[in-house]
Amino acid sequence: MSSRRQYGMTLVEVMVSLVITVIVVGVASYVMMNAQQADKTVRNDAVLPRRASEALETIATDLRRTGAVTISGTQYPETFDVSVGTPPVAHRTIRLCVPQDADMDGAPDLLDANLVWSTDLVEYAVDVVDGRTRLLRRQGTRERVLVDHVDHVAFDTPNSSGWVVPVGCIRIQLSVNALGTTGGPQTRELTTLVRMRNGIE
Repeated sequence: MSSRRQYGMTLVEVMVSLVITVIVVGVASYVMMNAQQADKTVRNDAVLPRRASEALETIATDLRRTGAVTISGTQYPETFDVSVGTPPVAHRTIRLCVPQDADMDGAPDLLDANLVWSTDLVEYAVDVVDGRTRLLRRQGTRERVLVDHVDHVAFDTPNSSGWVVPVGCIRIQLSVNALGTTGGPQTRELTTLVRMRNGIE
């Protein structure tokens, strides 16, 4: 008796192939999703340290442009301690004058070879917004958040540091702390010493 040749697949074979395909696609999707999540976690956990570094550089740039100057009887830069949050945490705020650049050419304005100081003071202060402790840069009516999750910020002058900080310099100390996306703490403590300008460079 001649055997009949069969073409195609039986229903059982189709079902088995379908189940295997679904398993393979499911495993591949799971692996890809885990890899993407791990990459996103690493990128998110790098945001806070990067923003803290950028905040420190923003402050340092302003301080390099300023100098010890007395305007209307007040000596700048001016530092003072404030307590914010619950429970209160002490931070140091700084106010400073920056040279005016009315023509926005990147060079400070001069009047009779003297710097013209802007009437809008620059202030770096810590405030609690939406339950997060933030470092803010204020100038006139403008306010910008530099970094969240601030543990501590301080601006030390020669007087406040007991003359550890050299004359004409400001020491900036910034500490941020938050839980990362993996649940571990993200901590960044930064310190830098900035020499201010006095006169024209």
